[in-house]
Amino acid sequence: MADLTKKQEIELLEKLVNGNGYFAEYFQKDFQQMKRNIEVDHPIEMETKFNQYKDMVSGYEVKVDDLTYQLEQANTKLIHREGAIAVSKQILTDILIGLVQNQEDEQVTDPNSFFTWEEIVKIKVKKGFTLTDEEATNLLERAGI
Repeated sequence: MADLTKKQEIELLEKLVNGNGYFAEYFQKDFQQMKRNIEVDHPIEMETKFNQYKDMVSGYEVKVDDLTYQLEQANTKLIHREGAIAVSKQILTDILIGLVQNQEDEQVTDPNSFFTWEEIVKIKVKKGFTLTDEEATNLLERAGI
């Protein structure tokens, strides 16, 4: 293929822009700038709306990537929370089964059968419940007071 002169390039560009096809629809507004770019040997898309759209699309791609990452992070957190909920449900189910079995056996339900003494005291203290005299004495003894 023979090299085109600047004049030939501009004539071809003008035919495309003056036609009724996609090129004309999309690039007609940029024709004068494209013509100047050819005349001064600059890249044809330099300082055109086409370039602005490309930059704008690139910016949106970055935003989409960022939002996709944030969504993946949120999904990961959700999966971890769902796992923790599933474990908690299983523990509560096991406790409930134990309580029901104790009632069926006509045994007195004792929370100590499910939780250690330390866990019960820790929960009571965290929730602001008053310790029994026995618990307070036992706690002081364990602390060496």
